[in-house]
Amino acid sequence: MMHIIKRTAIKFLLPVLLCTALCLNLAGCNDGKYKYIELLPPRGLSAAFPTAINNNGVVVGWGYFASLKNFYGYKGFIYHAGKYEVLHPSEWFWMIPTGINDNDLVVGWGGFTGECKGFIYNDGEYSFLLSEEGWDEAYAFAINDSNAVVGNFFDTTNGSSKAFIYYEGKYAELLPPGWNYVEPKAINDSGAVVGEVSDGRACIDGICKGFIYSGGIYTILLPEGWQDAWASGINNNGVVVGCGLDGNGASKCFIYENGQYTELPLPEGCFSVRATGINNNGVVVGSAELGGTKGFVYSNGEYTFLLPKGWYDAEATGINDNGVVVGHGHRYATTKWFMAIPIS
Repeated sequence: MMHIIKRTAIKFLLPVLLCTALCLNLAGCNDGKYKYIELLPPRGLSAAFPTAINNNGVVVGWGYFASLKNFYGYKGFIYHAGKYEVLHPSEWFWMIPTGINDNDLVVGWGGFTGECKGFIYNDGEYSFLLSEEGWDEAYAFAINDSNAVVGNFFDTTNGSSKAFIYYEGKYAELLPPGWNYVEPKAINDSGAVVGEVSDGRACIDGICKGFIYSGGIYTILLPEGWQDAWASGINNNGVVVGCGLDGNGASKCFIYENGQYTELPLPEGCFSVRATGINNNGVVVGSAELGGTKGFVYSNGEYTFLLPKGWYDAEATGINDNGVVVGHGHRYATTKWFMAIPIS
């Protein structure tokens, strides 16, 4: 089974107290711009992690049972207007939804013991994305409003991986020339795909760079002087957000637009941020290390930090075009998730 690479955020070198004191002086650090809705996991699950929200306010995510903190205890969910729907085909052991479009179609991956298939969920019906001949597993990561899906095929025999675009029943493979591994992260409504590529079997095995695939052309992304990079989101204007490590190994993020990189500025004294997405208004979300992990919204050169009252950490994982943010974190020993709704 393919391992999902989880990048560990680089810890700051300055004392935590310095970052905490700084945070008290930052505009927006008290979340005064947002109303929070705190949400517990669906019934029966011990934790919940939202992955995406569409412009209809429908949220998808996944959670697990406390007794089964592995793939076989994972269940998917849809949340809308105060109600949950648990996603889990009766014959599957586990499921992780990863994306939703404005047609309310959900994509993700899951399966039985020792196998994985991508899926599309539409109003109670599942369509399964089977790997092409010679490929053992399939993963679906994102879907656009034309219902085009991006994901990965994986060959467990030799460890090779290729990305795909699935549209109207047909697969098109993606693998930039000269690279061995590719993992797509997002697709916009024009069909432009972004993600990461590596000259190894995965980014952990070799050099990693971001990429854009549009109109049959690949553009490799790596800000000047950086060691590696990956792209995590693209909006319908073609603006890309991504992250990586600079020449000193510090974790940084960037916006790429019209061939130019703009590095996300960092709050003084703290240097770790991780951007997870961007909406069609150019607003970026992610998480930052500021006296603990806090979610953030970045717009017009300014940060607003997200931390529901009483929580000791939070991460923002998705944003829609209405500016509604979803994320997860902890209050006491409870893993919860939240919606942050702009007050204005």
